[in-house]
Amino acid sequence: LQSRLFEKQFDFFANNVTGRPNALNDFRVGHQWNRSNLNDPAYNQKWEDVLTATDSEEQARLIKEATSAFLELVPSVQTPAGLGGDYWQPWLKNHNGERVLAFVDYASRWAYVWVDQDLRKAETGFAD
Repeated sequence: LQSRLFEKQFDFFANNVTGRPNALNDFRVGHQWNRSNLNDPAYNQKWEDVLTATDSEEQARLIKEATSAFLELVPSVQTPAGLGGDYWQPWLKNHNGERVLAFVDYASRWAYVWVDQDLRKAETGFAD
């Protein structure tokens, strides 16, 4: 039954895990990876319904419901799905999240960005 969860491959995210619907199982009461100690009776029942569903389409519907309930509870900080994300401070100007400007060119993007010193000082109290 648990292995059938892998056939769904929904693009939801939980703890940096993508395409793994059974990641929500980690938030069950008593589970070793329930780091936030989530214990919501309504969510627990939704996930129990997922685990006991015998029809694949019904299970897919229940996974979507459980995912929505999980995200509303906010038991952990959600980060972008995938291998990682790009973050930068608001005073870094002319940067829009680019990773590569040319084929295997990871460094030249920094030649085009600049630091708004006034904004940085206003936000942090530090000019450099």
